[in-house]
Amino acid sequence: MKKLFPLIITLLLFSCGSKTEQEIVNVNQQVKVFTTMGEFVIELSNKTPKHRDNFIQLVEKGAYDSIAFHRAIPKFIVQAGDMFSRMSPEEELELIKNEHTLPAEIDTSLFHKKGSLSMARIANIDLRSSGTHFTVQIGSVLSDSLLNGYEKSINRKRKLNYWLKMEQNQKVLNRYVEATQIGNWNNEIVSHLTDSILSIEGDPEGFNYYTIPQHQREFYKTEGGNAFLDQLYTVFGEVIQGMDVVEKISQVAVDEKDWPLEDVRILTMELIEK
Repeated sequence: MKKLFPLIITLLLFSCGSKTEQEIVNVNQQVKVFTTMGEFVIELSNKTPKHRDNFIQLVEKGAYDSIAFHRAIPKFIVQAGDMFSRMSPEEELELIKNEHTLPAEIDTSLFHKKGSLSMARIANIDLRSSGTHFTVQIGSVLSDSLLNGYEKSINRKRKLNYWLKMEQNQKVLNRYVEATQIGNWNNEIVSHLTDSILSIEGDPEGFNYYTIPQHQREFYKTEGGNAFLDQLYTVFGEVIQGMDVVEKISQVAVDEKDWPLEDVRILTMELIEK
């Protein structure tokens, strides 16, 4: 018994100080972002596994290393992930042809509060995300009046997408998709179709009106964010350290396309061990 006692103590200490596989899975992955203007840490949500895993794979491959922030807008967002910012024209064309997208993972508990991380996207009724472009929300403090207006705007866009995906509207959908192609955007047709659809009385059968949850309203009214993007883009994480660095990046001088006049680059990203 005397020989077994030290072994039992050792096993107990080991079991108390280590995490089980399930505990490790449940811990949200954190990523440290090193930029030319400082560092910040983001935490990825386990509620959006496809976006989480895609981002982790990009970090592991070094895909974001040396990428520039190509949009910097005070009280709105900073955006990065444009692989063109380090490519030749030939490489850009190849990437456009093969760029992957992700299925939407829109969760009502994840919203565009200040510091949240979401994927950008091009116009598409399935709300599929870009495979690489991400934004960090900054936004501003919002009033109830603004939030009420954003709620209506969100539902107008949701109603449009819902109506277009109804089987009996396939011909209209085809026209809409054709008019929203990259490099072929036809604003006149898009506006006409949108106005015609939204002028139809009542909501389509099965359409559920979205209401901004009260606790999210309170956050927007005190801390701020970009509520008008909710339910239209996938939020998949948030900044948990270094938000001051993000805000500093958003305030640099930019050109007419919101691209910083002096490059602000991601040096590298590192996964923080769980």
